[in-house]
Amino acid sequence: GFHFTPKLYGKYLNTDREIFLLITEFLEPNEMHLFNSENRPQSWTNKEVKNTIRSITELHQYFHTNLDSMEENVFLEFLPSNSFELYEKLISLIIREEENLTRKDQFTKMNEFLNDLKNRESLNGLPFTLIHNDFNPRNVCIRKNDAVCIYDLELAVKNIPHRDVVELIAFAIPEFTSQNEWEEYLHF
Repeated sequence: GFHFTPKLYGKYLNTDREIFLLITEFLEPNEMHLFNSENRPQSWTNKEVKNTIRSITELHQYFHTNLDSMEENVFLEFLPSNSFELYEKLISLIIREEENLTRKDQFTKMNEFLNDLKNRESLNGLPFTLIHNDFNPRNVCIRKNDAVCIYDLELAVKNIPHRDVVELIAFAIPEFTSQNEWEEYLHF
């Protein structure tokens, strides 16, 4: 029933045969203003990014309020601490590959942040809700009428809503964005 998801036409569930179907609107690429644009951050305007953040915030707020009361709450809770070893390995690879000493130093500081991932308490009471968990311009399109459409929610988990917003910004904002623009998104 959200205005920012593909229309749902029906569903078919047969648990005995493990058949689970959702019949949704086909998103026609030539009817979209932005579609599969994960490699074109320069295509996203400030207005489109903010409208997309507003839309995902509506989903986050709905599930923050209703998730615990849903009959079938089958969503897993994702704890970043479960991926501690992966993050540690990724940081070591980034550091090893980086040639610029200043950036190498910045990446080395990322190791300090890993300790914050060790448990849920480190999230300082931030609200847990249903998040998309793959929220980037590969799974969000902008229709020609400027309406946001969020799809591919098969990786949804319970976590903090900030996770989705940061991922969107990481993909939809060009690398050489000014500090003022970054701060504008943070405050937004």
